[in-house]
Amino acid sequence: MTKDEAQQRLEKESSPDRERKAAIALLVSRGECNFIDKAFVALEMRRRFTNRLKYVIVYNDDQLDTKTLVHMSTTNKINDTVKEGLDKIGFIFVSTESGKALLGAYPINN
Repeated sequence: MTKDEAQQRLEKESSPDRERKAAIALLVSRGECNFIDKAFVALEMRRRFTNRLKYVIVYNDDQLDTKTLVHMSTTNKINDTVKEGLDKIGFIFVSTESGKALLGAYPINN
């Protein structure tokens, strides 16, 4: 699909249609919770609320080391059903600075 065709397709769809189809990314801090627990929570959110949850962005919340990236891994055994579910969600780790920039770009409305 060319860029022009994609633009025409977007213009044909109403805004609510686009919003219903848009992928959702979940932004979470590294915190004390291990990565597999974050993955389980994301998978449960996807199962319960919306299959539009496609990405989890974990940002480093270490205020003393804002640039280091951490390799996300686990030593926990997970069953095949969970593995299959987690294959549907992309995970990425970003720096503290990037996480704060993302938080600032999309303020939370109360």
